[in-house]
Amino acid sequence: MTDDFTSTSRADKSKKYLLGKDGWIFLDHDSNRVIDQITGRHILDQKGVEAWRKLIVERDAYVSSLGAQHLVFVAPNKELVYSEQLPEWVEIADIRPLHQIMAAIGPRRASKIVYPLEAIRAGKSTGLTYPKTDTHWSGFGAYIGYQEFCKGLSQNGIEPLQIDPSRVSFEEVSYVGDLGVKFEPPVSAPTLSARIASAAGKLSFDNRIPNRGRIRVFTNKDTTLPRCVMFGDSFGGNLLPFLKESFSTLVYIYGKSFDRELIEAYKPDVVLSEFVERFLIDPPVDTPHFSYASVVRSKLKLLSRDDLLEATKQTMQVSHDVLPVRPIYEALVLAHGGKPVSAELVGDLKKHHPDNPEAHYLISTELSRLGERLDDAKVYAERSVAAEPWNARARHQLALTLMRLEQPDQAEEQLRKALELDSSVDWWNYQLAQVLFRQQKHAECIEITRDYLARRADSADAWQLLGRCHEALENIEEAAEAFVRASDAKPEWTWPLLKLANLRVHTKTNPEQGLIATDRLLETLFHARQRAEIYMLRSQLHEVNGDRSKATEAATRGTELAPDWDWAVSTLERLSVQKVAAS
Repeated sequence: MTDDFTSTSRADKSKKYLLGKDGWIFLDHDSNRVIDQITGRHILDQKGVEAWRKLIVERDAYVSSLGAQHLVFVAPNKELVYSEQLPEWVEIADIRPLHQIMAAIGPRRASKIVYPLEAIRAGKSTGLTYPKTDTHWSGFGAYIGYQEFCKGLSQNGIEPLQIDPSRVSFEEVSYVGDLGVKFEPPVSAPTLSARIASAAGKLSFDNRIPNRGRIRVFTNKDTTLPRCVMFGDSFGGNLLPFLKESFSTLVYIYGKSFDRELIEAYKPDVVLSEFVERFLIDPPVDTPHFSYASVVRSKLKLLSRDDLLEATKQTMQVSHDVLPVRPIYEALVLAHGGKPVSAELVGDLKKHHPDNPEAHYLISTELSRLGERLDDAKVYAERSVAAEPWNARARHQLALTLMRLEQPDQAEEQLRKALELDSSVDWWNYQLAQVLFRQQKHAECIEITRDYLARRADSADAWQLLGRCHEALENIEEAAEAFVRASDAKPEWTWPLLKLANLRVHTKTNPEQGLIATDRLLETLFHARQRAEIYMLRSQLHEVNGDRSKATEAATRGTELAPDWDWAVSTLERLSVQKVAAS
């Protein structure tokens, strides 16, 4: 260790670590305040204790209703396993969040929580259970945790097939870890990596989502073994090499909240809630219809190109037995890739995911896109919002459907709520302005559009909308300026120039600006009828300008291009009569 390590004190909060004795490194200044937790300065308040009690009771009851066993597994903090390596001033408290939770649920239920602290402490005499440079346990520490988990299963009436110790070996390797990487240059220390001979469990599906929302499914050659659905964190991930040998199907979801649809799809014998001890300070929240599909949708964009291709391939090819919730994830990767969801897949979503808010969202999106069953699209969007009223994306989809159903007042309400929930999606503000325009709330539309343009001055659509609002309020020059800005932002777009030319015709103001606009239009429009319309605009603008000769010339050109256009012919006749009368 260098002098820099030695001089680091806890007062320096920029250092996310605490130096112990003999080169040991511990986590510090983290969001969970692990050092404050183990010293009793940061524990659960009464609300937090009650939240945990209620969560465990409700999970027990729910899992029991499925005919399965619910186990809670708490991976001990490294600071407690190697407490003798902490600085002398760190005194371990007798009451920590885990003790508070155990007291709240009562001794009988508390005795069923698998907390392998003492077993892992005892294992230190055999080998490193945690490396010096990482917060996570080593392969050896995870193996002890696995053995204690198997004991917990036995106590609950399920006899797992434990890995024969002769198949497990450990190799000492150098490891930087999540603490060693905090130094410059990074530091490493030995750890024990586990190896399992003749492994029977294999990885059959991996959606590759980083951290929360990752789903991995392991299948075992021995189909007589029990089935397990596990919710956990990175400590749980270190248990997977062992657990996959003890279950016919092991489903690992990186996340704390229950996904009931997923649990029920696998019909497990065991549902495992795994937490690292320092995370107990933040009780998870379960809701009946929560789905990790919503998490996956939001994180697909984080995948590398190769990971996305592999995740898509696996999702499209995996069997229903391995991934019984496949329809929702297949629809997600299709939607992420900008591909339509087939009618057959929409049917599968309805059949296999009747209560899934993300499925309802996808169904609504597809029906709304087709524009053929907007009433049904509205129903599914409303279901998605009802299940997850905090989901801004669901409210936005409902708003879009209401817009297409010509219900702008309700669309406005949903868009405003969506923006309250998530103000980061800036173009929703533009859509709100569109809804206000449809309701002829032009002043509000102008205010929101101006704010939007302050951030997105390159938005031709927004400038065009601003121009239309000003035009409706007869703010002629403001409208003209907005149409000019729209054209400048998107020179190939002819619509703003047409609006500008028509504005100058109808208001009989500044015809020269209108003529300049038509000059630009004639440079880009080549269809005969389109050019005829531009020449007739020029004829009207020349009339406003008092130049009847040029007006007649332009009208003549218009009738030549569109001889069957009655209005152009009658306009030319009128101008010709006026010319004769004037002469």
